[in-house]
Amino acid sequence: MTIQELNIQLTSLLKSYIKSKGYVSSGKLLRSIDFNVREKVNGGLDLKLNAQDYILYLEDGDLLNNFFATKKALDVIAQYEADRITRDITIEIK
Repeated sequence: MTIQELNIQLTSLLKSYIKSKGYVSSGKLLRSIDFNVREKVNGGLDLKLNAQDYILYLEDGDLLNNFFATKKALDVIAQYEADRITRDITIEIK
């Protein structure tokens, strides 16, 4: 999985999560969702999310924490990291 695919998958998952929670009235929030994840130089990920500000207040401020605790979100991030490690190992061997 590439970083672009990770961004697309996280964006899609968050939109689905918001829909499943019933936070869709005008669609403005859904249209604003866009992840821009970058790899840090020393490892790890820098997750940036573009979204309407009021996302921070949903579920008493815990919507994003709850989303990232879901199995689907964790699985996508884990798959990206596994693929990245595999690419790094392959590069080292060559």
